[in-house]
Amino acid sequence: MKKGSIVRTIAEIGIFAAIGFVLDEVQGALSFSFTAGGSIGFAMVAVLIMAYRRGFLPAIFTGLIMGLLDISTKAYILGSIILRLHLALRFSWYSRTI
Repeated sequence: MKKGSIVRTIAEIGIFAAIGFVLDEVQGALSFSFTAGGSIGFAMVAVLIMAYRRGFLPAIFTGLIMGLLDISTKAYILGSIILRLHLALRFSWYSRTI
């Protein structure tokens, strides 16, 4: 990999993590959910686009950064195990869909 390509990938990870965080905040403000329960996570669009553009590993990092931003702003953490599960399962799992 060229050095410029690595820098571009890191920049895209940051941009898509920020877009995903903003989409997550907008969805939280709108509180959209289905009548039978559940909801569509608009923030996952950023992770899916990143997985399509760059692959599995950059999408994992995008999801982890989004998870850290989410935890730093609005998470209610009961213990360190819950924190690890929140990071590992909530955002990073979606990058495996592509």
